[in-house]
Amino acid sequence: MPKRVAKWIVAGIKSLPKRSRMGAVLIIGLAAVGFVLLPLLYNGYLFSPPPTEEAFAAPLPTPTFTATPSPTPVVIPQQPDEPLYQTLMLENDNEDVAKLHTRLMELFFLEDDESSTYYSETTASAVSLFQRAQGIEQTGIADSATLELLYSENPVSYHIKLEDSGSDVKNLQRRLKELGYYDEKDNGFFGAATERAVQAFQLKNGLEITGVVDREQHYLIYSPEVLPAIDPTPTPKPTPTPKASSTPKASSTPKASSIPKATPTPEQYIIPEENPTPKPAKTTVPNGWGTLDDLIGNSTPEPDPKPVSTPRPPSSSGGDTGSYGTGVSAMIAAAKAQLGKAYVWGEEGPDYYDCSGLVYYALRQSGVSVGRYTAISFSQVESWRPIYSLNECRAGDLIFLKSDTKDYVNHTGIYLGGGQFIHASSSAGKVVISDCTTPYYVRNFVVARRVF
Repeated sequence: MPKRVAKWIVAGIKSLPKRSRMGAVLIIGLAAVGFVLLPLLYNGYLFSPPPTEEAFAAPLPTPTFTATPSPTPVVIPQQPDEPLYQTLMLENDNEDVAKLHTRLMELFFLEDDESSTYYSETTASAVSLFQRAQGIEQTGIADSATLELLYSENPVSYHIKLEDSGSDVKNLQRRLKELGYYDEKDNGFFGAATERAVQAFQLKNGLEITGVVDREQHYLIYSPEVLPAIDPTPTPKPTPTPKASSTPKASSTPKASSIPKATPTPEQYIIPEENPTPKPAKTTVPNGWGTLDDLIGNSTPEPDPKPVSTPRPPSSSGGDTGSYGTGVSAMIAAAKAQLGKAYVWGEEGPDYYDCSGLVYYALRQSGVSVGRYTAISFSQVESWRPIYSLNECRAGDLIFLKSDTKDYVNHTGIYLGGGQFIHASSSAGKVVISDCTTPYYVRNFVVARRVF
């Protein structure tokens, strides 16, 4: 200890009475032993041999640690993530189904009409078409994954492409056959022959040649503006009959008779088409596909169709092939006979209908010769008188409607009088009679046409 401290201790002891000095020395000695000598003894610094040079050269021992067993962790069960959307399926009836209908109509997988809260077979078919376009399994059930795609920012809209199958493909093949682009089986499978027919249609009509049919091109195929594969033969104008020359009157004074001039023979001529289109038979298709004749004339048959996976409503009580006569009453009777039959997009009877298919069927049954058009094409037939107010409509008029999301005609039906009309409804999934004085139909009325 420092000398100064020792001097203080000695001075302190001397200041004590003689009888107390021995006790103080004893106490100080015991304290020194307790605080100095005992720790040194405990740590091995006393009574141990001095360290050798080998001890300094030896490596230090590696410390070892005994692992303390950790307590068993408490496993907290993970709660499964809630799906973003609740699954919708057949016979569900709620507002989520109405929202589903609206979205399917916006993307052209369901024909436009007032949305319904009921999930019908038609809804399942539209969902299946959406799933087909997205490249996922076609179930017809709107599960959470399907709905996430449907309500995403950029879902794929309606189209038909190679290897697709369904009733819409069969109807497309049938129409292409009517137009002269397709001569194979209308089997509902989009194979190589169907693709060539679509390419030929696109070439002739000045469209981009993709072999894929979107909804806009589908409208064109079912319109009077579509160009068939073979141009119709122009009708020659009748040759006017020359007038007979008049006989000269007798004159009292004979005059030299004048030599009548020869009547020129009128030239025959052909009425040119209103919109002449040069025949593109020798036009080369981009990417080396050849000519229009090459596309149509390739006779490679379609393969056996794959099973059609698009849900299809069961057939009704059979085809209605009865005769209804002619005129308004016949058209209405033919349409009413189809009440309750299932809606299938693109169909024209006798078991299934879409809105324009029902109108087409009723017109044909009542003696009207007309092409198989879409609603918008029927609304543009100029020979039928236009009616611009629902209040002026009478029984037998065709009424044409748009939707809340589209500004052009996309639905049609037959007015029955009394504020009602009959139509094939996509949201109802069948042919029904509806009140056309509801706010939806009133605000979306575009025009009516009087056929009779």
